Amino acid sequence: MTRRVVETSLTNGALGIDFNPTSIDWTLIDRHGNLKKHGSIKINVQDKRSHQTQDIIGKTVAQLVRLAEPFQVPIVIEDLDFC
Repeated sequence: MTRRVVETSLTNGALGIDFNPTSIDWTLIDRHGNLKKHGSIKINVQDKRSHQTQDIIGKTVAQLVRLAEPFQVPIVIEDLDFC
């Protein structure tokens, strides 16, 4: 598999993602923080084997990258600390 380097900046906005038990929700904002688009990708990882879960998450991440690429925005996720 060939990996491409993709350079982005917050100049164009960002694609924020939120992991939930049955979906990965996303929001596209412009550089001023204004909502441009949003959506949800349904996932089912319950009772799946490890390799199946990795495959599901990998395919979902690929969808998110395809969403972000045309807008040249980074994908961002909050860093939660439950400690």
